[in-house]
Amino acid sequence: MESLSTTQRKIAKIFSFSVIGGIFGYALFFVLAWSTFEVSGIERNSLTFYFAAPNHLNSVELIGECEKPKYQWKGRDGEGVPFSSIEFGSTSSIAQISDFYETVFSKQICKSANPKTASNSKLLLDFNCKNESFVSVKVFIDTKVGCKNVTIDFVENN
Repeated sequence: MESLSTTQRKIAKIFSFSVIGGIFGYALFFVLAWSTFEVSGIERNSLTFYFAAPNHLNSVELIGECEKPKYQWKGRDGEGVPFSSIEFGSTSSIAQISDFYETVFSKQICKSANPKTASNSKLLLDFNCKNESFVSVKVFIDTKVGCKNVTIDFVENN
């Protein structure tokens, strides 16, 4: 009778660990899914970036990096389109940054519109793309001297 009681205890322990593990796994899945849907201020070496960032963010080269890039993205939200963004500091000149991204995005089937000045004294490069990952790219380049703030915004395909 002793061995039956020990067996029953082992089965009860296994069952309770399975139930607790299942509940924990289920909750963890929803927390992770929710936390990777809309993300901002993520660094490139974080686990969230590694597991959840859109693929095209990994392939974007950064020119003259003087501040660590911060990434953000948001998935499809009802009628809203998914988007992603990179913000970093660059010591390169405005002309170098502009020429660099003109070349980079033209290789990704993007067509450039003429540069225009955006509000708050930033140069704006606007690209319409026929890329499988994104349909448009906007590059904002701060006009200050030194470490300039550069923001690259993507509107993603559905």
